Amino acid sequence: MTALVSRFVRASIVALLLLSALYIGWGLFQLVAGGSNVAAIDLRYRWSEGRYFVERMELADLARQVDPRPPELTHGPVSPNYPPWSFVTGLLAAPPVPFGAARIWMALLDVVALAAAALFASRALRGNGPQAATLGALAVLACIANMYTLSAGQYGLVVNALVVGAIVLDANGRWIWAGIVFALALVKPQSAGLFALVLLVRGSWRPVALAGLLIAVEGVFALAWLRIGPLGYADQIRAAVPRLYSLGYGPLEFVVRAGGDGPWSALVVAVAGLLVTLWLLMRNRDLSLLARLAIAGVAARLWTYHNAYDNVLVAFLAVALVELAWNTRLGDGVVLAAATAVMVSLAAPLPWNTINTIAWLQVAHVASWVLGVAVVVARAPRNQPRAFGARL
Repeated sequence: MTALVSRFVRASIVALLLLSALYIGWGLFQLVAGGSNVAAIDLRYRWSEGRYFVERMELADLARQVDPRPPELTHGPVSPNYPPWSFVTGLLAAPPVPFGAARIWMALLDVVALAAAALFASRALRGNGPQAATLGALAVLACIANMYTLSAGQYGLVVNALVVGAIVLDANGRWIWAGIVFALALVKPQSAGLFALVLLVRGSWRPVALAGLLIAVEGVFALAWLRIGPLGYADQIRAAVPRLYSLGYGPLEFVVRAGGDGPWSALVVAVAGLLVTLWLLMRNRDLSLLARLAIAGVAARLWTYHNAYDNVLVAFLAVALVELAWNTRLGDGVVLAAATAVMVSLAAPLPWNTINTIAWLQVAHVASWVLGVAVVVARAPRNQPRAFGARL
């Protein structure tokens, strides 16, 4: 490591540490005590859905955003856009308690989730020395998407931690617990779903089957409780989905903006993302657990509708590139450039409206992630020791 690179690494650690404190601190404040209209807004939606679910409110009224009760008894309008099992699992993250208590509970879950993800990253890189381990943890903690996710009360950070937990549990022979944890992660299937391929490609079908069974039971119960059939529920989801096509950024939104039909574009992009992810994981089964999580994380971010707070899924790629940079003794310019580009895309202190409205910036983000995956696939060592002693 040259003196210049050494100074760059130390400066990066300091900068990322400060950004981590700023993003996480401000996000937690907004989640727990923020008074603006957007503070904990997604948590309020999920909390409202949970309250309505417990009270067995007619789903058709939810979809029309109509609440027949007096205003003083309502929790706010919601529109269902998650599968039915998410009503049940979601009660664990947004329980039907006073909303102030729900905000504190979600904050505690997010802190535990961030700590678990940072610990995973640090332990994955600890063999490369303390600087690499520290940078790995900070790659997880310094994402500005953490602030967006915390502020809104989104599920993203918890889902990330659950996915990592499920895959590591399975890798260490605890497939039953892995299936239970993965079922919890599927509360947000558009984020967690593709990670099932990481398990299936290595022959771990049992935790995936168990998770599928658990969410199926939850889904049947939820539909029976709400007194609606699966086709009726699908109609409600279909009514809510079109508004998402013009939001967020990624391949789906790029295609729709270029004139593509919304529903068909969503189907084509999702199927293409599934097939490309499966192909990449099949061809690269001898990569480390971390590298395969990086592939699945970027694919999960790009294969369907996602917004800026879902960029937390790309943190696995940042950690994998840090590991690769140290494996090359910080002497590979391509790896350093890819790692820097991905970290800048994730950690740069850009306002929400800037990220979600400037087209060239969105394209630059997506391009840096795709190129980052290409670098990991092309240059990462094969058959390496796995994090957490995982037998992969």
